[in-house]
Amino acid sequence: MPLLPILKFHHVGVRREPFGLRRLWVSAERFEEQMAYLAHNGYRTLSLRECIPYLTGLDTPPKRSVVLTFDDGFTNFREHAFPILKRYGFTASVFIVTREAGGTSRWDPGWDFPLMGWDEILDLSRQGVEIGSHTVSHPHLTQLSLKEAKDELQKSRDVLEDKLNQPVHTLLYPYGDTNSGIESLAAEAGYALACTIDRGNLHSPDTRLRLKRVPMDEFTTLPRLRRRLSPLYHYSCRLLALSRTVRSRLQEAGVRIR
Repeated sequence: MPLLPILKFHHVGVRREPFGLRRLWVSAERFEEQMAYLAHNGYRTLSLRECIPYLTGLDTPPKRSVVLTFDDGFTNFREHAFPILKRYGFTASVFIVTREAGGTSRWDPGWDFPLMGWDEILDLSRQGVEIGSHTVSHPHLTQLSLKEAKDELQKSRDVLEDKLNQPVHTLLYPYGDTNSGIESLAAEAGYALACTIDRGNLHSPDTRLRLKRVPMDEFTTLPRLRRRLSPLYHYSCRLLALSRTVRSRLQEAGVRIR
C-alpha cells in the first residue's frame, strides 16, 4: 500500500466556532507553520486528481508527496490559505457544494460561513487549484433514497464540469458518510477517487472510493504533523478503530467494561 497522506482542512484563519467544531479550523499562523515544515522537509504537493494513477494501482507516488484537501469551499481558503500556498509553490484540492456556491454553509445552522462564488472558484481553477465535488447540498448521503443520492453525486459533477469546462473525477463525501451502495453510485457517476473522514495515510486500489485522510487543525503541532506523515500513524489509527469496535460489541453483548 503506498504512503500518500491526504491532509484534511476546513477553515483557515477562523476562530469563532463552537467547542464542538473546534477541530475544523486552523489559524493562518499555524497553517503557515505546517506548510513551512512540509517545504523545508522536501515534501511536494499533488492535487487529488493527479493521484488517480497512484491510488488506482497504475503507478507509485513520488516519495514525500502529500495532498492538501479543503472541504466546502469557504471564502477563508482564498483569503488566508491560498496566499500561503502560493508562497511555497504548493497546490491544493478544494471541494465545492455546488448549489451553495456564493452562499453560506447552511448545513451548520448558527455557525454558517460564507462560501466562494463561481467567479472566485473559476479564478482558483485557472491558477492551478483543483476543484472537486462535495455534492449538491451537503447531505448525509446514506440517509437519502438511492435516486436522491445519485442525483447529489451526478448533478454536482455535471455542474462543475460545465462551469470549469474540464473533467471532474474526485469527490468528498459530506460528513464522510458513505457505504458500499454510495460508493457504487459514485463509481457510476464517474468518480475515480472519493474521500471519507476516516483516518489513515496508506491506500490500496480497492479503497479508491473510500480513501482515508489525515485531520489537520490548530492543534496539529509540528511533532504531531511529523507522526501523521508516517506509516505508523495509519496502523495506530487502525488499532484504535479496532479497539473501539471490540469495546462497542462487548457492551452490546452486555459485558461490563471497566
